[in-house]
Amino acid sequence: MTVVSLQDLYGNAVSSHSRLAVDAYDRGVRGLLGFSADIIDSFRAALAADPDFVLARAALAVALFLAEQMTEARAEMQRASASAATLLPRERRHVEALALWVAGRANEAIPLIQACLAEHPRDMVLMQRLYYIYFWQGRSAEMLALTESVRHALAADGFMLGYYAFALEENGATRKLSPWPSAPSP
Repeated sequence: MTVVSLQDLYGNAVSSHSRLAVDAYDRGVRGLLGFSADIIDSFRAALAADPDFVLARAALAVALFLAEQMTEARAEMQRASASAATLLPRERRHVEALALWVAGRANEAIPLIQACLAEHPRDMVLMQRLYYIYFWQGRSAEMLALTESVRHALAADGFMLGYYAFALEENGATRKLSPWPSAPSP
C-alpha cells in the first residue's frame, strides 16, 4: 500500500512516498499543460522513482494517448486502473475519469470530471482534459464556464489564465481580460 504524505504542485494530496517521483510528476503535469516535448519522459521518471505512483501511471497513459501510442496508453491505463482501489477517493475518481477518456469514452467522463472538479478545483490534469473535450466538441460556452468555475482556486496559475483567456476569446468576450480601459479612437 502506498503512503500518502506528499502534495503535487497544485496542493493535491498524492499517494507516493517519493518527493523525487512527485517532482517528476509535477514536471510532467506542467509539460502536459504546456504541450512540452518531454511529457512522457517526465512521467516515466516519476514511475522510475516510485513504480506504485498510480497518478503518474494514469498521466503517462494520457501522454501516450496524446502521442498516438494507443496500445501502450491503454496498457498503462489498465495498470493504473488495476491499482486504483488503494488510492484516496479523489485519486481513484481521477484515474477512473482518465480511464474513460483514454478508452475513447469522453462523454461518459464528463460528469465524473465535473464532479471531481466541483470538490477539487485544483486538479489541473482533469481540468485540461475536460477543457479539451469541450474544445474538440465545439462547446466554447462550456470551456468558459469550466474555467470560470475553477479560476478562484487557480487564479495565479499562468496555464489557468491562458485557458481562461482562450475561452474568453472563443466566446467573443476578450474585453474581460484587459484591466485597462479601451484606448480612445484616433
